Amino acid sequence: MNLALRSIAAAALLAAAATAANAQSSVKLYGLVDIGAGQFEDNNNDSGGSYFNRAWAQRWKVEPGMMTTSFWGMEGKEDLGNGVAAEFKLEAFFLGDTGAQGRFQFDTLFARSAYIGLTSKDLGTVRMGRNTTPLFISTLIFNPFGDSFVWSPSIRQYFNGSAGGQLRGDSGWNNSVNYLSPNYGGLSINALISAGEGAPVGATTGTGKNYSVSALWFGGPFAATAAWQSVEQTNAGTNAQDSWQLGGSWDLTFVKLFGQYGEVDDGDISGVKARIWAASASVPLGAGKILGSYGESSFSGTGSGKRITASLGYNYALSKRTDVTAAVMGEEVQAGRAIDFASFKPVAGSIATIDNDGVSYGINIRHRF
Repeated sequence: MNLALRSIAAAALLAAAATAANAQSSVKLYGLVDIGAGQFEDNNNDSGGSYFNRAWAQRWKVEPGMMTTSFWGMEGKEDLGNGVAAEFKLEAFFLGDTGAQGRFQFDTLFARSAYIGLTSKDLGTVRMGRNTTPLFISTLIFNPFGDSFVWSPSIRQYFNGSAGGQLRGDSGWNNSVNYLSPNYGGLSINALISAGEGAPVGATTGTGKNYSVSALWFGGPFAATAAWQSVEQTNAGTNAQDSWQLGGSWDLTFVKLFGQYGEVDDGDISGVKARIWAASASVPLGAGKILGSYGESSFSGTGSGKRITASLGYNYALSKRTDVTAAVMGEEVQAGRAIDFASFKPVAGSIATIDNDGVSYGINIRHRF
């Protein structure tokens, strides 16, 4: 009988210890799958080549990541006491239409996030590894299409800028240290430094020492941001691309308005400077929202021209985790002296004025798990 009682007591103690451990430490698996289909009219170059040296064409496609690039991830946090916790996150992109890893061929496994850090309620958070850039976060927050590389004019013209304002250095930086401040009455600071670590001379992806900082303010129905980044072409310490952006939103309940303006100065490298702005709105309707956004990027220097993107869509929530979006987008690229933003250099030879335009439309389903 004593043995039985001792066994029960030991089991109870183990259960209590496990409960306490779960309260202090947790790890979870999560992700998102986004796939759709539609007709797309563009430069018929999935690798992101110049909008000027390829004829535009219509294609029917099953398209991954129409609203959000699909990914899966793991994250964990351990309570260290006194308001301090250790945390980690590993997130990997994938293409839902083929099952391939990454956003494109040769993309790294955990290209979305890969960091470990310490967080404090009073002092903020420090993370080391691969971190999302503050300017990318500001761009996706202040437009109704979020981080959609298919429909969002702002995301397309900053981060998919085959014509316009192509930012160097990707939306996430390797070998970086990220500091996120506590919230001070609605104001928070996000600062990021990337070490560079001997990137090969001549690289065109912004592999030198990179710096970025943003301020975000949320106060009731109004929100605003200011973001800046400097991306070195190589580890030589010269030829940096400097970019900045201002953004704001105003939620009037019956409509939420968004505005963005910024510049991408690539003059030290390609000789091109781009000015980018967007005006957008989100209107609640039933179980969903009407989404609308118009954006322009005009560029000058060794290349000159304008890119215009306008998108209209309806996002409908089927549940808390699943939604459907139908959207249509018109896009036009006007070029005088052309610049190939895929290789960051002027297009060779004499080129007459080019005016490409097209209409794309599609529908997707997005599920979070």
